[in-house]
Amino acid sequence: MPPRRATLQQKCDYQREYYTRNSEARREYQVRYNRVKRATRRKLSKGDLEALKEKIRHEVNGTIRIFENHICRKSGVLDSEYTADMVDDELHLIEDLQDSRVSESSSYFREHPDADEDGWIPTYTNQMEKRLLKEAEWGRRTAHLHKEGKESREHVHAMRRRVAIIHQEIYLLRQGLEVPTLAVDANASVACGYGVNKTEFRRRYGF
Repeated sequence: MPPRRATLQQKCDYQREYYTRNSEARREYQVRYNRVKRATRRKLSKGDLEALKEKIRHEVNGTIRIFENHICRKSGVLDSEYTADMVDDELHLIEDLQDSRVSESSSYFREHPDADEDGWIPTYTNQMEKRLLKEAEWGRRTAHLHKEGKESREHVHAMRRRVAIIHQEIYLLRQGLEVPTLAVDANASVACGYGVNKTEFRRRYGF
């Protein structure tokens, strides 16, 4: 983990290490090829099957896929309200998410040793949705206290960023195992200090 008072660059480097852990193993061509072959045997709708095969073809060819992360500002502007305390808090949050990923994927592969490498994602993201709901509710309460003069605007924004990071953890992983890495490299990750799309955020979470 980076020093407690980490710089933004150190934080982004940590993010890349987090999101690309074991990435070389994931890029083995034979694994990708086998997944393409297995895809045709899955019980999926025609549209879902074609989307899956397209995703895997991009992985096999090593090409960058288009992804969506509406919770992050598209301009890639650093968050002007970002503070050192938020950096520290988010580093701990990211480390916690990493531990949860490792725990869930390890447990999944012990039970399903021949499963696809992203087979653990549905269970993990469903669990994260429960956490997301709790964090969002806490954020709304904090925002209400702020209106009453009992909480700072900074604390509300810190909660907004926490919720956004957990949201994108779920949303990006559901687009593909490699997508969080693409978001970091494209400067499109809230977790690297970039701004939250407040319009989209309020629409979803109400504060």
